[in-house]
Amino acid sequence: MRYAFKRATVLGITVLTAVAPVVVAAPAVADGRVIGTVQMGTNSRLSAAIYDERGQLVRHLYDLAPRSGTVQLKWDGKHDEGYDVPKGKYNWRAATTGAVGSYDGSAGDNGKPVEGESLDFTENPGKATAVAYGPEGDLYTVSRYEETANHVRRYSPADIATGKQKWLAATGWDQRGHAVTADDKYVYNAGWGNGSNNSNHFYQIYRHAADTGRTVNWSGKPIELKAGWKSGDQVVTGLAVDATHLWVSDAINNQLRVYDKETGAPAPILGGQSTMPLTDPRGIVTDGAGRFWVVTGNEVRHYTYDATAKNLKQTNSITQLDRPYGLAWDRSGGKSILYVSEIGTGNIKRYNLALGIPLQVLPAWSFSNMAGAGKVSDTTFGWKYDTASAVPGGDAAIAVSPDGKTLAVVDYWNSRTLFYDTATATAKEERLQSNNNPQPDVDVLAGEDRMTSQSYEYTVDFTKPNAAHGYTWDLTANWKPTDDLKSEYTASTSVLRKINGNEYLYVFVNPRCTVPNNQNCGDLQPGTFAYGGVIVYRLNTEGPGRGMKRIAQIRKHIPDPGPRTEIETKNKHLTITNDTNGNGVLDNDATPGDVADPTNNKGYIVGNPSVSVDSTGTIWFANAATYDTAHHSGVGRLKVNSFDAQGDPVYRIADFTVPDQTSYDIDLGTGSPVELPSRPRTTSRTTGCTPQWTPTSSTRSPTRAATRSGSSTSSPVASRRRSADEPALTALCTCCGTPSPASPSTAPVSSTLAATPVKASGFPCTHGTVCRSPVPSPPCRQSRLDGLTVASH
Repeated sequence: MRYAFKRATVLGITVLTAVAPVVVAAPAVADGRVIGTVQMGTNSRLSAAIYDERGQLVRHLYDLAPRSGTVQLKWDGKHDEGYDVPKGKYNWRAATTGAVGSYDGSAGDNGKPVEGESLDFTENPGKATAVAYGPEGDLYTVSRYEETANHVRRYSPADIATGKQKWLAATGWDQRGHAVTADDKYVYNAGWGNGSNNSNHFYQIYRHAADTGRTVNWSGKPIELKAGWKSGDQVVTGLAVDATHLWVSDAINNQLRVYDKETGAPAPILGGQSTMPLTDPRGIVTDGAGRFWVVTGNEVRHYTYDATAKNLKQTNSITQLDRPYGLAWDRSGGKSILYVSEIGTGNIKRYNLALGIPLQVLPAWSFSNMAGAGKVSDTTFGWKYDTASAVPGGDAAIAVSPDGKTLAVVDYWNSRTLFYDTATATAKEERLQSNNNPQPDVDVLAGEDRMTSQSYEYTVDFTKPNAAHGYTWDLTANWKPTDDLKSEYTASTSVLRKINGNEYLYVFVNPRCTVPNNQNCGDLQPGTFAYGGVIVYRLNTEGPGRGMKRIAQIRKHIPDPGPRTEIETKNKHLTITNDTNGNGVLDNDATPGDVADPTNNKGYIVGNPSVSVDSTGTIWFANAATYDTAHHSGVGRLKVNSFDAQGDPVYRIADFTVPDQTSYDIDLGTGSPVELPSRPRTTSRTTGCTPQWTPTSSTRSPTRAATRSGSSTSSPVASRRRSADEPALTALCTCCGTPSPASPSTAPVSSTLAATPVKASGFPCTHGTVCRSPVPSPPCRQSRLDGLTVASH
């Protein structure tokens, strides 16, 4: 069969569409049959796919595959899911591009791509709570929560720089915990599982095969420490193993517990018992020969096992400590040095045990707690602020390598694990650092080399590339609010904005409750933002890069999206409060000296990412509603009303509006808003084809972190910067008319009209930004709007 093609070239991307269909009238062919050919240039990539008569994508043939010369397209008659497609007519389409991209660094995760490995195997743990070294020198980590649901991991020290793991334990949502230890056969970790909705869990001790990570059940009953465990309860933060026993520092029950490590059965070796009372036990270490150090309360005790009395005997203690937590015992090369992490001071103390009693106190390392929100360094930790690890009082786990050269330190507050040279007390370049649920944001007015993701700020130096892994984005600040250490609200994400010469963090708060009157909140307390809201903080209030204070907030008082009927206006929906007295305290809506501005007539739905802030400080709500004499819903906005004496933005409920049929945009060149006063009428070349306009977010994606070329490797997309005098609108283009093989695409495709029109007959999106799909859609029908050509797919 002879094939005819429609062909168009735009910005180096060539699109071929088969006009004659592929007819499937026989069973699938194992090796596939040739259905067409594509001519490729050098250093080009090919995307091709099969579509049915309804325009539905049936089979991916190539997805940005590097090819050159003549390429034969083959299809075996199967669907992407592996089954034979029904008999009928099918079309294929292909796109080639010479645009290339390369890995150019990542922000928020220190893992580096490794050839042949999946993302999971190089992704760093973002919420590691504990670390341990095995006798072979490998590192083991356990996490409170990882998005990939792999909470126990094993690393070779040589691979930490790339993040490549030897294995990930397939634990699902079980085994999230706070303690880990290992011997030459098993890895043991403490955690919870078998529950739902963060409650009714069983807190247990688990074990894994050290060589594979496979969970190995105990031969006896599971080691269960508490049924009905829930977030906020005490946890296990210390495990130690010797030749025959597993020792558990159990803060849940205020006990030291000992088990037979093969069977999991309690071992009655403590005066005929398997437990010993301890107050608030944390870290524990052993030399494997009957000597132990255990954190209990504000001291560290030394015990030796008396085989005659068959019990532990306390022989020494280290006192006058400020919230000690983790222990690490270096016994390499004849040394005997004990490391103690101290949450109260943010320091790591060292003791020489080799000289006997009294212990020789070695100089402490020059570490400290962060002074507050802001700058992050290799010598400051967020231990004392940690309220998220589920360890009451904070997490500060440590471990020393078998050769004594490296000390691993967990800094949960800053989502990282650092590694220090024990000879110099300096941090090594390699580290495990990640950010669960990343939500990157760049404010061009604050700087394109700065990016925030949740509360973390990263910076990049584009003059210093890394030959192997592109440009490095470093964690430089943590703007997680420290005025919420009682966990009064749950933040979903936050963005940094530079407004009126100052920097602000806008925190978007998730709801905790789903029923009015603070009901149905799970096992969480309702807090002060039971139904969500927005909190605005001014940054750098205590010096450059340090300190923040709350200057405004929006609180939702009801779970619904806003008043829809007159009856619903009887309930209070929102309150806006500004820090009128300038003390940075907005604990509730009635803080003395501050102005609270409530409303029964306005509201919005909390979602992520349904709330955003532009560079003028205007807060946008994707789903908002107002009710005066009638119900209005749509995109809402809250403009800055004014600036106070400190130069901070002031918000008023009167400025919360849901304009009818109005479009907005932000000029990315100047940061100024572009407002179209009303939605214009359109005329269409195709009956019924009307563009659907949506507001454009002011957030700019940090594309330089993905590729320096400006071209994407995930789809054949090309774009360019809009000049100052060109319009910037966003259209949601939808297919008009009856679908046919020649016009198969029916899925909505967003297209930003941000460039001068490109004269390219037959190619979608006549304003130069290619539709973002793996295989471009067929030619667009067009509408005219104030001199702009609008593409509808």
